[in-house]
Amino acid sequence: MYDLIHAGGVEYPETDKYHYNTWYPTNGLTDGNEYKAIRFNIRQDNLLLHWTNAYLVLEGQLIKKAGGTAFEDGDLITLIHNAIPHMFSNVKLSVGNRVVENINQIGHVSSMIYDVLYNRSKKNCDGLDFMWYPDTAATASEADNKGFAARRKYLITLPTTNGTFNLRIPLHMFFGFMENFVVLKGYPVEIEMVRGPDYPAIFRADAAGQGKLNFKSITLNVPVVEPFLYTFRERHGMFAPVPQGITDFQQPITSNYFTERPQMIWVGFQQKNATDQKFNPAT
Repeated sequence: MYDLIHAGGVEYPETDKYHYNTWYPTNGLTDGNEYKAIRFNIRQDNLLLHWTNAYLVLEGQLIKKAGGTAFEDGDLITLIHNAIPHMFSNVKLSVGNRVVENINQIGHVSSMIYDVLYNRSKKNCDGLDFMWYPDTAATASEADNKGFAARRKYLITLPTTNGTFNLRIPLHMFFGFMENFVVLKGYPVEIEMVRGPDYPAIFRADAAGQGKLNFKSITLNVPVVEPFLYTFRERHGMFAPVPQGITDFQQPITSNYFTERPQMIWVGFQQKNATDQKFNPAT
């Protein structure tokens, strides 16, 4: 159930067989204000969707609540570890007009699960793409808390404009459905995400002013699989007799069935060609 090797919103190389489609909120370009509902309606009945690798992209900026200006380089403020789920008070998933998941306290649920399941090295790989960098202390201090320091650098000091972000989070961080259903076709899917207050997702020192999340866009990206062209897992079997007494045997393996270059070739030699039930062809 919790096989995350191929999950995590890792974008595969796009080809004509596997590419990403982008969906936008049905209620327009959301401003992401508190308690606003953000909805995605995916009603592409003719598409085979690979939900395991679906992910959200959030673009925006962490700004000062008073005045709406950018934070300075020295301001000790950033987003918390696993901040994105904490930005929402409720998420809901409907498949075929039936609610299959309705989750409150999604930030705590997500953190409890993936603090256990993710490897510690996640923070050094793609973890910062969605603010995944655990704290090493409870303080908003770069000297004591390596997680706070890494997230603040990523969000405040590295961008050209302080506080701007373009975060990408795997959708399985919200819904267990994305772990259990690899592909789905023919069912309408609706995702509703209700924004909560900003304070659960922001961590700051006393000297830093209060922050506010200002969203530019929130989009949903889901891979589309073209199954009739997806031939890299297709199997074929060939048989060729080997004449006795030869030391140099060649057999072409090209076939009209191969539409792509084979990824793997298995070759076996059978010692005896017999049509007798007393002979075991499995040995």
